Amino acid sequence: MATAAPEIPPLTRDRAFEQLYRQYVTDVYRYALALLRNPADAEDVTQTTFMNAYRAYKRGDEIEKPQNWLIKIAHTNDAACEGGSARGSSRAAGDS
Repeated sequence: MATAAPEIPPLTRDRAFEQLYRQYVTDVYRYALALLRNPADAEDVTQTTFMNAYRAYKRGDEIEKPQNWLIKIAHTNDAACEGGSARGSSRAAGDS
């Protein structure tokens, strides 16, 4: 999936990531919203997804299928949000 990329100047790398963000942020948000059905939680998952993606990108990971990669990260973050966040806990308590 991800392989080590050749060294890229930081400014070029950041601009490339910004383009990746602009291209896929709506897709990631819609995915998170469909799963969580809560706009605030979906925003949290989207933010966390792109922070984790940026860290991996900054390490030099080369991404072959960015949309699939981002959705996978979002899915992992969604599971964490449902299981352990303050909102997730209050939502679970309200359902009882």
